[in-house]
Amino acid sequence: MNQMFTKTETAAQRCSTMATERSRSMETGNHSKNGANPKSQRSRGKLKDILIMAVIFLFFSNVTNTWAQGEKWKKNFGGNGYDCFESIIAVSDGYVAVGSSNTFNSGDWLGIQGKGGYDAIIVKYDEKGNVKWKKNFGANGSDYFYSVAKTSNGGFVAVGSSSIHDNGDWAGYQVQSPGWPYAIIVTFDAEGGVISKTIFSPGTYVHDDIFQSVIAVSDGYVAVGKHHGNAVIVKYNTSLTKVDWEKKKEISSGSEFKSVVAVPGGYVAAGSENFIQSTSDAIIVKYNNDGGIDWDKKFGGNESYFDSNDCFNNITVDSDGNIIVAGYSDYNSFGGGDWLHVEGNGRKDAIIVKYKTNGDILWKKHFGGSDYDEYSAVTAVSDGYVAVGNSLIYGNDEYDWKGILSKGGVDATIVKYDKKSDVVWKKTFGGNDADYYNSVVEKSNEIVVVGRSGYTSFGNGDWQGVTAKGVQDAIIVKYPIDRGVGISDVSVNLLHITPNPARTELHITLPTQAPADYTIFNLTGQTIQKGVLPQSSTINIVSLPSGLYFLLITTENGVVVRKVVKR
Repeated sequence: MNQMFTKTETAAQRCSTMATERSRSMETGNHSKNGANPKSQRSRGKLKDILIMAVIFLFFSNVTNTWAQGEKWKKNFGGNGYDCFESIIAVSDGYVAVGSSNTFNSGDWLGIQGKGGYDAIIVKYDEKGNVKWKKNFGANGSDYFYSVAKTSNGGFVAVGSSSIHDNGDWAGYQVQSPGWPYAIIVTFDAEGGVISKTIFSPGTYVHDDIFQSVIAVSDGYVAVGKHHGNAVIVKYNTSLTKVDWEKKKEISSGSEFKSVVAVPGGYVAAGSENFIQSTSDAIIVKYNNDGGIDWDKKFGGNESYFDSNDCFNNITVDSDGNIIVAGYSDYNSFGGGDWLHVEGNGRKDAIIVKYKTNGDILWKKHFGGSDYDEYSAVTAVSDGYVAVGNSLIYGNDEYDWKGILSKGGVDATIVKYDKKSDVVWKKTFGGNDADYYNSVVEKSNEIVVVGRSGYTSFGNGDWQGVTAKGVQDAIIVKYPIDRGVGISDVSVNLLHITPNPARTELHITLPTQAPADYTIFNLTGQTIQKGVLPQSSTINIVSLPSGLYFLLITTENGVVVRKVVKR
């Protein structure tokens, strides 16, 4: 039984116990010991009953609303072309997201001129999802931001790549190979004004460089990515006028860091490295504060198979100092190496791995259906971890998506784990098109994710009633951290209860093939009736007195509460 249902059941049992005790007290004539007026006692007793019933009603009403709603709010952003959010952070009064756009002077970018083919973008939101300000950055080429962090002066630092041209925000910057991607780092003030900017290693020819992740530290910034085909970690001073040190992970077949996090005594970077064509291992490396390597680990499965790829996309640390990474492993990776005796689910599974501070693995888990699944990001919360990414789910899928229907081509996904690696809840998000979650952040017991959704996702599915702004919109979605196990998992919109009101039977159709438990409560919280439901079944309510009841249905994936009326 899942945790949320246990809490609900306990609350109902407590209410039922109070009602039973009141009933026994009335039957035995157990009035006040101090000889209070029996009539006054009965009045106070009735008032108490009314208050208790009101509390129970409000409790169940809250459960019904919370467990049925899923997201607290969701917003799309963009012009008439392509917009995407790649990274998000929480700030004191909202959130800041970065990404890219090529859709200026239209939609949310109306009145703002683009600077190149694609511009890097930074957008500030308030707590309710309203845009406070938005800025674009770039030149006559393509600029992208992939990561953002808070700075000590209340501003922000963003990293990405740019095909540097001597104009726009890069006016006065000369490079050897304009048009090729260079790794960039830019700092902003609290209102999105540019403070400083620089290019990594501008003096060399023919780049294919990128910074994928950045963190702010006490004396500057640490960025990771790829330089000339190999993973690189670079320490900058606060003004970006000096590179304090840089370290490359030289692999002849190529490597890349995707994410970095600060830990006591240094930094941990994660990504992947190739060892033969179309085959790669995930990597995780601990650096000290001076750039020296404390430990260097690989993670992967069968190296003898072609297309056996493992990759860490994102990294975080929890309150205990443990390191958590998320990414993916191809099907061919399973059965060997770190996945010895473990069978994969689909063609690519999302993975999450927990490490000790010394680089030893505490646990590892894979997740997915029968096709493609990947985690793009992970964050630590007080009682576990939340991973986000995307999944390709076909019809009545198997494995971890069994009983959960696809929203469209590719669904954005969000999965909550406890600290022992068990899945607490899971949810898909999207419409008919492709939807992706790229980044996640926790704040005040709420989760906010960003990503992108295609044009035809809007007006249906989770975007019902929302109109697309362009070919692809950037998206931002807020969830309660314990968002009610089973919102999408039990697919509330696909749960049919008819007729309601009813006289003799409730006809129940579930969106899952697995049996479900049901319990009917009255307004005092007493359990009136319970049983087990197959996918399509009926509940006989002939013996129930007329009135309002609460029907609680529990599946292997979650809980739904519905009000039902007996005529």
